[in-house]
Amino acid sequence: MDEAIAAKNNTLRGEGRIPLFVPGGGHNAPPPGPPPGPGVFSPHNEPMEPRVSALEARLDTLVPNLATKSDLAELKTDMHKGFSEMTKWIVGSAVAGMAVFITVMTFVLNNAVPKVPAATPAQQAPVIINLPAAPAPVVPTQTPSK
Repeated sequence: MDEAIAAKNNTLRGEGRIPLFVPGGGHNAPPPGPPPGPGVFSPHNEPMEPRVSALEARLDTLVPNLATKSDLAELKTDMHKGFSEMTKWIVGSAVAGMAVFITVMTFVLNNAVPKVPAATPAQQAPVIINLPAAPAPVVPTQTPSK
């Protein structure tokens, strides 16, 4: 079974589809050889004690500079305050911008186009209504009484 997997890896490596990880180097590093014997250290298997002590020394210099919970809480409060102030400014600026836009557009639309006086229709002749003359009033005649 190991031979089948190795053959598949070699086939895939040859086709260049899968870059295989080679410990201690990039893709161009030679494949690892047999493990070193007892007491023999390869360049990638040096003693761990100096490396760990160097890392501990670096951590000892970094830890005092890390943020504490109180620092993070203060930062959170400051950021919240800053965001709320920024939101107020953005909304205020948007309202002011819209007011300026409406004012400018009103001025432009009212004054940019010359006003043509409305054409007054020609004065029509007055309508004259002629009424027939009123008939003479009828006076009742009196008849002699007896």
